Amino acid sequence: MSLRIWKHSKATSQSELRPYNSITKSKSTYIKLVSQNIRPTIDFVQRIHGSGYPYISNSSVYFDAFKFDKQRTCAQLEADRMDNVAALSERECVLTTSDMTDNGKKNECDFVLWKTSIPRMWP
Repeated sequence: MSLRIWKHSKATSQSELRPYNSITKSKSTYIKLVSQNIRPTIDFVQRIHGSGYPYISNSSVYFDAFKFDKQRTCAQLEADRMDNVAALSERECVLTTSDMTDNGKKNECDFVLWKTSIPRMWP
């Protein structure tokens, strides 16, 4: 079973890159899978937890985008667009659907650093 999951993951990753590779001159040669980088991801979330930007809600860890933007003059997030959720979602290519979104976010612009598992998500 485990081998089948890894093969599926690899095939999915490759299919996701096809459109990108068709419009760029350089092809992606390396894919960094989150499943192979769990420990560094946990370490990163723990390291920034003390900064005050992340918060825990419904067992997931979110990044407080508004708090970050208020304390930075040169934030990568555009303050004038943060109130316009539709524009932000379009620009940032939101990867979740409304039925998967957990309403534990403080603001719509906050994003997940670590997502809890969703019951019955996997067969």
